[in-house]
Amino acid sequence: MKRKPAVRPAPTALINRRTMIQSAAGISAGALALAQAGRAVAAKPRGKAVKNGRINQSIVQWCFELFGEKWNVERTCQIARELGCKSVELVGPEHYPTLNKYGLTCAIGMIDLQPHPPVPKGFNNPAHWDRVIKATRAAIDAAAAFGVPSVICFTGYSAKNPADPNSPHLSREEGARNCVAG
Repeated sequence: MKRKPAVRPAPTALINRRTMIQSAAGISAGALALAQAGRAVAAKPRGKAVKNGRINQSIVQWCFELFGEKWNVERTCQIARELGCKSVELVGPEHYPTLNKYGLTCAIGMIDLQPHPPVPKGFNNPAHWDRVIKATRAAIDAAAAFGVPSVICFTGYSAKNPADPNSPHLSREEGARNCVAG
């Protein structure tokens, strides 16, 4: 007996009041735990987290910028250095000199789509290509000048208008084709 192929519901069909409340509760609990961990880290004397140096450890800066003490890049670099990390990642090129000041590198650079975050508008939607390609080229040039080995850009949200999740959506296949073409 042949099985019918599974039909995936649209992303918006998966969201209901219960999943929204569960997600919000999970996010809130995670944020609270992160904030408490940040306070605990700040209160304890630190030592080297890197013991043998076989693993290249890195800190993702934005996590500490949003929660707890809200560290800026300078503070993140100070802590990374104290812990023995080699890198602070997912920062823009404007922060590379600060990393250099602390003898750190950036494992992976990020594109700058200010004043918007880099995730919602990406290569999956040709309407955003001009801006995304320009930002990606600028990030690659800055990364090459500083010695950052890679740059990340994002596919983008499936909604054709990322500010309106109810706008028409790109299919996965169309989005993938657009990413390759972009």
